[in-house]
Amino acid sequence: MKNLLISLTIVLAVCFVGCSKEDNRNCDSCKTQGVKIEICDNEDGTYTLKGGGETEKLTKSDLGNQTQKAYVEGLCTLGNTLADE
Repeated sequence: MKNLLISLTIVLAVCFVGCSKEDNRNCDSCKTQGVKIEICDNEDGTYTLKGGGETEKLTKSDLGNQTQKAYVEGLCTLGNTLADE
């Protein structure tokens, strides 16, 4: 009985602690030249752009008038275009 209570406590603790805010972030991604490019909305007016082992923080003005999805797809289109040259 004691082992069951300990196991149940551990399972409940993992359920409550296992999910962070990052798990629910709104992200868009694509692949160019075998590299995944991802942009995520930080829900504070900033975005995190990741790709090729690099991370950069962007603001809404950095995206211009584009949505985050259009922005990341534009980066991948540019990467594919440069690879074709």
